[in-house]
Amino acid sequence: MLVVGPSGCGKSSLLRAGLLPLMADEPGWWALSPMLPGTDPFTALARELGAGFKAVGSPTTVADVRRRLHGDGLAALADEVLHAAPGPRRHRLL
Repeated sequence: MLVVGPSGCGKSSLLRAGLLPLMADEPGWWALSPMLPGTDPFTALARELGAGFKAVGSPTTVADVRRRLHGDGLAALADEVLHAAPGPRRHRLL
């Protein structure tokens, strides 16, 4: 699940005010840290997914994640990191 919207609409506030902790405790969900897209949202996404891979013991470079996003797509990378996530089987990524 991606939370998107125009700058200043409250996305980060919504996530930090309770959605992230709530969803992280839900069975089947794994939540990554919120990212700031900045001037290069694609790289910011690749960096955050890379941190997710590192957290599950599968470190990779931002360049590799960027390449794989272009080739395999976001859904494939999300599935891969979810399969390696700690704890009970996770099916959804926030």
